[in-house]
Amino acid sequence: MEISFAVTTNTSTRGLRVPKDTPKEYIGTWTVHALIAKEGIEAIDELIAENREYQENPEKISITVIRERLIRKATTKDDKPIYKISFEEMPYKLWQLLVAANERLNGVSDEEARFLLAPSYSKKKQSIQQ
Repeated sequence: MEISFAVTTNTSTRGLRVPKDTPKEYIGTWTVHALIAKEGIEAIDELIAENREYQENPEKISITVIRERLIRKATTKDDKPIYKISFEEMPYKLWQLLVAANERLNGVSDEEARFLLAPSYSKKKQSIQQ
């Protein structure tokens, strides 16, 4: 499963419209795919391996840093990885779309987590399996 969208400065083209002075590295077709468990785990492991402070204290990793790493792992622009694209200079509308697409495909909402982790759900699941 994936979500694709175009980023353009052209007002007559369908897609996310950004200002004409937006750097070219942000213009194009963006695709976010659903990660498999191995990809998600690799992204976090890479993040920890790159930073000695995180190796000593993994709990210091902020959710924002994790989100950025997962977005980089799940996203391509014009079918190429986005490892070198700067999020700091990115149009905020584009950032919001990437976060929303990643959350939709790779996230679990608080409500879903509460439901899935609730004792009653676990007991029902066990009784069904037996």
